This record gives sequence, C-alpha cells and structure tokens, in this order.
Amino acid sequence: MNTHTATTILALILTGCSALATAEGLPGLQNSSLIDAKDNVIINPEFNSAINPEHNSSIDPKSNSSINPNANSAINPTHNSAINPKLQSSINPQHALTLNPQHNQALSPKDRSWSGFYHFNLDAKPIGAVVRADSENLVYFDDELAWAGYFSANSEGGFNWFTRDGDWLGFLIDNGEQGFNLFDNEGEWIGFLTQSAVFKEKP
Repeated sequence: MNTHTATTILALILTGCSALATAEGLPGLQNSSLIDAKDNVIINPEFNSAINPEHNSSIDPKSNSSINPNANSAINPTHNSAINPKLQSSINPQHALTLNPQHNQALSPKDRSWSGFYHFNLDAKPIGAVVRADSENLVYFDDELAWAGYFSANSEGGFNWFTRDGDWLGFLIDNGEQGFNLFDNEGEWIGFLTQSAVFKEKP
C-alpha cells in the first residue's frame, strides 16, 4: 500500500463523522459527556506531560528508537514476518476467527461487558473503541462502532495497527499509565487510547 493510500485510509478513520455516535450507540454509558476526556487532567496528554510524547522522550518514537518500528526492524511488520498478519495467520482475524468480531460476538463493543479502550484524537474527542481480545490482540472499531481494523502486539510493549485487510497503518506505544499513544506508520502522533473502565465507573 503506497503512502497516499495509507494517508487516505487514516484520514477516513480518524475524521469519520463530525461527532461520535450518540450515547445509545455506546455501551455502558448514560450520555456522551461520560466519554469526554477534554478537561480530564489525568488522561488528557495536553495536561499530563507524563503521557505526552512531545514532553516525555521515553514514549516518543522519534527520540526512543527501540519503540519506533521505522528504526527497530524487529517491531516493524514490513521487516519481521512473525508480526505481519499477511504472513502470520495466527494474528490475522481473517484466519484466526476467535479474533474476528464477525465470528466472535464477545468482541463487539455493543456488548455491555466489553473490555478495552476508547480512542481519542489529539483534540480529545472520542472517535473509536478498541476491544481487548487477549493480551496480544486488540480489535478496532470506528466512531460508528463498525469493525475497522486491529492491533497486534510487538516485542516492546506496544502494538502494530492494521486495516481489516492487514495493511499496516501505524502503532501504539504504552504511555506508562495504563493507556497508549497512537502514531501513524511514519511516526506522527495522531491520538491516544484510554481504558474504557475510566468512563464506565463514572456516575
């Protein structure tokens, strides 16, 4: 997939609709304000410098080559066949049906018992949901809760991000506070993930 195509896919996924699905479309929530990270000084990187890669070099792939797939070939799926879903069927939901939400209903974010993360853009607007399949696999849903891709673990505590067809879009880096920062496959910071439980537990 060329850079233009990847950029187009990213733009479609990250912008999507102008607003997240209404509260009725999101499980475990009474109203949309419960998934608002904008003014949360703990989970919003704008306020918490410890989880902001522009202020914390240890979680910045441009400063820390060990967590950057473009500098560390071991965690780059285009160089390491063991983490490339097009070559490794065990991590590809099209083959490993336990990782496929179309075959495994337990992976649907519409199930009120789901576990995982909400995906926010850098403006702290929620634009997706990420369901945890197991410790090494996450399933990605867009702002309308349609299955849009998946994440597969690398060997550095992060995950690579793929389209449903297995094209590499980017990667997640652990922020050290039970969440992740999301980068495109060129290493540009484009969003963050926060545990869904943070919002489910709010009144």
